[in-house]
Amino acid sequence: MTAGALRPSCGRSRSRNVAIDVLVVGPDNGIKVQAALAPTARKHRRKIQASVFTSDAFARLAHEGDLLVEDVKRNARIDLHGSWHAATQP
Repeated sequence: MTAGALRPSCGRSRSRNVAIDVLVVGPDNGIKVQAALAPTARKHRRKIQASVFTSDAFARLAHEGDLLVEDVKRNARIDLHGSWHAATQP
């Protein structure tokens, strides 16, 4: 994994109905990521929504000014692993 980030705006709510958003940039596919996050989701009784991008695809989206990338860049996030700057470079 090149980078991972958690959107704390979702994580702050105590409501069990609010999902936690996780962004993963790296070689893993979405099925592997969801499987890895499943035990944490069950433990905390929360849905975890993972968005998974290859490094190249995410850097391309960042270069093109994609709205998702811009939103994550501008708003609060918790970097879990890696570097936001490195993930957005071609």
